[in-house]
Amino acid sequence: MFYTACQEKQDRIICKVGEFKLYEKEFNDRKNTYADDIQVDDIDQYIINQWAEQQRVKIALKDISEVKLYSNQVLMQEELKQRNLFELENHFIRKNLDSVITEREIQNYYDSHRANFKQTSFIVRALYIKLPDTIAQELNTEEHYLLKQEKDLKIIKEYASLYSTGFYFEEERWIYIDDLIKEVAIDTETKERLVKSKGEMIFKNNGDTHYINILDFRTKSISSPMEIERAGIKRHILKRRVNQLRKTAKETILEDVKKSILLVIFSLSVIHFGKTQIVGGNQPGQSGQTIDEIIAQVGDISVLLSDIEAQKIQLKSEDKKVDNNTSCTILEELLYQKLLLNQAKMDSIEITDAQVNAEMENRLRTLEQQIGSREKLESFYGKSYTQIKEEFREIIRDRMLSQEMERQVIADVEVSPNEVEAFFKSIPEDSIPLINEKIAIQQIVIFPKITQESRNNVIKKLNNWRQDINEGNRSFSAVATIHSEDLGSAKQGGRIEATRGMMVKPFEAAAFSLEPGEISEVVETQYGYHIIQLESRKGDDYTVRHILLTPEIGRQELTDAATLMDECYARLKKHEITWDEAVLAYSEDDDTKQNQGSLSNPYTGDMYWDVANINQIDPQIFGLVNGLEIGEISNPALYTDMRSRKDGVRIVRIKNRTEPHKANLKDDYNFIKKATENNKKEEVILNWVNKKVKKTYVRFDEQYQDCDFYYSWQ
Repeated sequence: MFYTACQEKQDRIICKVGEFKLYEKEFNDRKNTYADDIQVDDIDQYIINQWAEQQRVKIALKDISEVKLYSNQVLMQEELKQRNLFELENHFIRKNLDSVITEREIQNYYDSHRANFKQTSFIVRALYIKLPDTIAQELNTEEHYLLKQEKDLKIIKEYASLYSTGFYFEEERWIYIDDLIKEVAIDTETKERLVKSKGEMIFKNNGDTHYINILDFRTKSISSPMEIERAGIKRHILKRRVNQLRKTAKETILEDVKKSILLVIFSLSVIHFGKTQIVGGNQPGQSGQTIDEIIAQVGDISVLLSDIEAQKIQLKSEDKKVDNNTSCTILEELLYQKLLLNQAKMDSIEITDAQVNAEMENRLRTLEQQIGSREKLESFYGKSYTQIKEEFREIIRDRMLSQEMERQVIADVEVSPNEVEAFFKSIPEDSIPLINEKIAIQQIVIFPKITQESRNNVIKKLNNWRQDINEGNRSFSAVATIHSEDLGSAKQGGRIEATRGMMVKPFEAAAFSLEPGEISEVVETQYGYHIIQLESRKGDDYTVRHILLTPEIGRQELTDAATLMDECYARLKKHEITWDEAVLAYSEDDDTKQNQGSLSNPYTGDMYWDVANINQIDPQIFGLVNGLEIGEISNPALYTDMRSRKDGVRIVRIKNRTEPHKANLKDDYNFIKKATENNKKEEVILNWVNKKVKKTYVRFDEQYQDCDFYYSWQ
């Protein structure tokens, strides 16, 4: 029989079993640990009962074998130590890992490991055409794509002009087979058999029919294209960074933790600021080794030595130069960010939870893509997705506060034409940048009209599925996987984890109106029609499953759109109507209709696109504009709007084209204006920093006193 006594929590000792006592601090620690994992009516009593049982078992074993009890405790402490060390190591990696991988890094890795990407491929001369299934079944493409008669090629080209969403035919030119059929799910053996037999094949995939006719082939040893290797390269670079950080953690913090208890010694006065250290070693005569150190402070915000060392490690992993001045450069950037954060807090700038959540979701999605999947992300951090978000939340909030403070500092920066001209004239002649060839593009778009019958069919199908799922005859996730047209979430059974503000309003309104397990009525959004099932909701975070269907566009509707575009094209060719008039009369693209059909470049703020990066507009446009002269209009062609995912028919026109040249005010005014604004913003920030430093407590260690800083920190 064990003596057990439990008191109210306000006393220091909560509970006693034999000689063992449960103090209030341990009680609260246990409660915080189990709060999210244990679902009981009385969590306090549960914790007391659990602790009491542990002590009773301990006392019982002690009566039998005190040596065995002590041995078990030693083993438990060693296992606990190893787990704690692993958590410290992961914390160091999470804190210091830079997950942003630049295009230059990917290109450098690809170039330096090109031998690893060698492969044998085929180049072919071929005909390829892709048609929507609804159109393909109405046409006689199976006969004509074989090119057995002279008229066949002409007919196929007509089909391509009117209906195709993908077409290739160059009688005398070669193309890599993988580039030709990149949208076709075909295994290596079948592909090789198709090429070597100079055969013809028809593939159906995701609502499209692909027709391929191989006319001739050659074998060629090539390097696998970088675009194919991009994801693997990103994962390798990220893994290399993680391994380097893990090695550093073992060599510094973790090795010292293994040797002794850490002592954090804080100086009593800010005068001795540089002496604030974290040291290892508490044995008599042991000097101790500095593990980390506060080397700078802005207001009440500290900068640690490990913050600088982590960034230096990152630079080394990217094969960037690290010299004696690197620490000074990194420290100054950290001081600048801390000064912004300190001022943001003083000014009571607010970043809402919704803003933080949206930014956090974007960052985590980027990490997911780089690591490979959400499961791998959770495995990497050793935490659930929700726990990862909680850990990142305040870090991201601080970054956003700094960014908002900087935005407010430079919000009123404007430049006059005289300032732009003066800035350009101040650039040395040999430093004036070279500008690549650029083009300004206009378009007219017509979308097929969706009939009410087609809408009703989709709504009816979704309602039938909803009824079957509610009656237990179908699984929501199975229906989503097979039928949902949101291919990204369909792979996860329609599952989406989101935060308020991420999804379009009708979708989100429905999600927040549901109870867990409940399925919504049919919801219409700009993407189509959905049914939504709520899995869970916590604050602004929620998890749902959804099934998306879009009304089918019939052959007649597509033909009507193509006929209307043919009318527009014919009138333009006969000069019955000007381009600007045609845009207003025919175009249904809201983003360009009121701007003469011009496609704006969001990166530069003007209408010009670098020819080398033309696919940033959309992947389908290069084939339309390639070879067009200024003022020339492309033939009508089908396309898919990348933002709204709607199929349409369009023509494009080259409004203007510039040759490669040195930058000048006449042709590149917006480009030079942007550079002038950036230069002025730097001057405004310089003045702001120098002014704020005089009113803010800023200190850094003596070893950095000789740094050649850009700002006046003292």
